[in-house]
Amino acid sequence: MGHSRVGEKERELRVKEIKTTLIRGGTVVSSQTVSHRDVLIQGEQIIEVGDLSSIEADTVIDAEGLLVLPGAVDLPPLKTVQEIC
Repeated sequence: MGHSRVGEKERELRVKEIKTTLIRGGTVVSSQTVSHRDVLIQGEQIIEVGDLSSIEADTVIDAEGLLVLPGAVDLPPLKTVQEIC
């Protein structure tokens, strides 16, 4: 079965309704790296990590000087990056 043009337009509109959040300038900690990056979230999903200085979002959070742990849940408070490396 093929997709109708109406179905494609409805999906496109739903995607546009999902709000984006950009976490800018934080120290992103992952299981593989610790680096100064930005994180773009759409709805509840991380869609990109990297230098996103040219990206606009509905909400922008300044994370300068803060640790950002994409995908982490209920992590205990950390004092320094060295504690997790």
